[in-house]
Amino acid sequence: MKKKIIFVGLAVLVGLIFYFFPLSLKNRITKTDVVLVSTSIMDVRDGEPYMDMQAYNDLSKEQMLAIMDLLKTVSYTRTLDTLFSDGEISGDGNYMYLLLYRDNELVNSICLTQTGKISIDNKAYQMQNSKQIMEQITEICNSQ
Repeated sequence: MKKKIIFVGLAVLVGLIFYFFPLSLKNRITKTDVVLVSTSIMDVRDGEPYMDMQAYNDLSKEQMLAIMDLLKTVSYTRTLDTLFSDGEISGDGNYMYLLLYRDNELVNSICLTQTGKISIDNKAYQMQNSKQIMEQITEICNSQ
């Protein structure tokens, strides 16, 4: 009986370690995918709601490859919410980036927030360095 409890405990521990192990965006986007980037800033200025959206729909092939190469270096982790998530991320701060990429006919999405909460294909995750990644994506999109 004691051995069964120890075995079950070890199995649960190994499962939790595997579940919270960092994941990579490396295989999410391939070089043949088309990438679209949209940014939004939501704020309150002088007591009035403010929203600024910027769409980068005309990215060059070099810009898309640079974004893909950047995303290959990014890791993220599951959270307790990931299992039951519908992709909603609350308390996301003022800045949000939406990356849409298409492989064949299926459109996939990655939503980054400055607070580190991200949504990938309608599942919520956590990312450590999302604000820096967002800044680098802006630099890539604004480069000629």
